[in-house]
Amino acid sequence: MTRIFVLSLVGFLGFLAADARPVRAHGLLRWMVFTLAALALGAALVRALVPGFPPLASPSAWAGAFLAAAGAALSVYTTLVEIPLLQRLLRLPAGVMRRGTYAVCRHPGFWGLVLFVGGLSLLAPMPRVWFLALVWMALDFAVVAVQDVWVFPRVFPGYHQYRREVPFLIPTRKSLQQGCRTYTRDLWQAVP
Repeated sequence: MTRIFVLSLVGFLGFLAADARPVRAHGLLRWMVFTLAALALGAALVRALVPGFPPLASPSAWAGAFLAAAGAALSVYTTLVEIPLLQRLLRLPAGVMRRGTYAVCRHPGFWGLVLFVGGLSLLAPMPRVWFLALVWMALDFAVVAVQDVWVFPRVFPGYHQYRREVPFLIPTRKSLQQGCRTYTRDLWQAVP
């Protein structure tokens, strides 16, 4: 379990480093750091799952597979697709994203990770997977907290105002409505 923890720590620290201003300024370096971090997390995941990975025999395993897939899709969408896609479609300037999932909470990718590891815990109910899930959630929470307090206010002008307008992780009724409103409005603007 030590290797799972070390690989996970390297992965999440890599994601944090990819958002640091000196790394962020060099696009290729940022993608290299991001890729190495993803590979470290992938290695931790394989270490946790490979010994004794069960077949999809029970309803909970199927539910776990669905949740893990949905969580992975949400994480990839919010962290790699949503911002560049909306900026390109709507011709938005670079900066703080206040639309879609980023209008719901400041770190929507966290919830994708929670769904993913929760699904894995149902899919492969083993102590190694539970350990991995707890470590990943704790490390991701630490990363988003550091990003929110120290990294993003230095990287994105207007982030302090964004922090006052949008909840950290727990959506409110108002933020959910704002997220839905921006999606609807943005879709109509993007359609020619």
